[in-house]
Amino acid sequence: MSTNRTTALILAHLGLAAACHGADGSAVVSAPIASAAPSSSAAASASGSASPVASASASALPTSKGKPAPATGAGTLGKPCGAGDSCAPGLYCQRNFNGASFSPGGTCIEHPPVYEGRPLVVDGAPRRAPAVGGPWSSARPELAVGVDVGLAAEIARGAFEEHASVAAFARTLCELVALGAPEPLVHQTHAALGDEIRHAREAFDLASALGGAPIGPGPLPEAVAPLRAGPALARDLLVDVLRGGCVGEALAAARAAARAEDPTLPAAVRAFYTKIAGDEARHAALAFETARFLVDREPPLAEVVAEVFAELGPDARALVGDVFARVFDLG
Repeated sequence: MSTNRTTALILAHLGLAAACHGADGSAVVSAPIASAAPSSSAAASASGSASPVASASASALPTSKGKPAPATGAGTLGKPCGAGDSCAPGLYCQRNFNGASFSPGGTCIEHPPVYEGRPLVVDGAPRRAPAVGGPWSSARPELAVGVDVGLAAEIARGAFEEHASVAAFARTLCELVALGAPEPLVHQTHAALGDEIRHAREAFDLASALGGAPIGPGPLPEAVAPLRAGPALARDLLVDVLRGGCVGEALAAARAAARAEDPTLPAAVRAFYTKIAGDEARHAALAFETARFLVDREPPLAEVVAEVFAELGPDARALVGDVFARVFDLG
């Protein structure tokens, strides 16, 4: 499934396209996730999406209008940040990822970093559990894939991302209930949470088999950080959904689809990525439905969609620009 097929799959799940073929060649029938439709007032001023990048790195994005020009002193573009060092006004700290967790330090970049998939973001930083030397699932099946340390590390990185997404979806579920979301949206968010549990389990199993030793996640205390509340809840949730869901999940789907088509990978690994590609595309569609619900609920939030969309890089725009145009009736 190429990038264009990923886009078509997201549109099909939204009921905005007749059908397309998934990564496994099966037909995907249009089926809207939720019944809410974009309001004309929200659509008229929306312009929306987000800006993440594959493999937990921030995307290279064009400078948005009205954003301060990068400074030229300490903490400037490309300089270290975090761990006591802050970025200059108008810049953001992109955290460094070591394969299991994000370090306190990072690099100053021009745009808010958005990470692939649906990250657990607490206090402005993505969180991951530490690695432990034991399996996450109670009964790991034997996988005849052989030992490949490099491939094991790649899949382990994804496993920790999927594990953190379990907490991210759980928190989103609570916030949607607090905002009075309709039953289809709550139901599908709960189902997506279950998908992430399965993804994490299968990824840790596969990484363990490829690496020759069991690996799993340790405690993730940030999962129970205080939930958001108050009048800014809908806005805060919308930003998370746009960046981590509409774009992040779409990027994850496209990357998984590309890996699924790599003939050099073992069959079990390709099958794993094929399933991930389809599920993440469905999660991206769910994120668009969630964003549409939030903008319908509070039409002024269309301005937030426009702001995030303005920060899309060319790759992300090529992947989900058409979806944003159709969901939010963009010109």
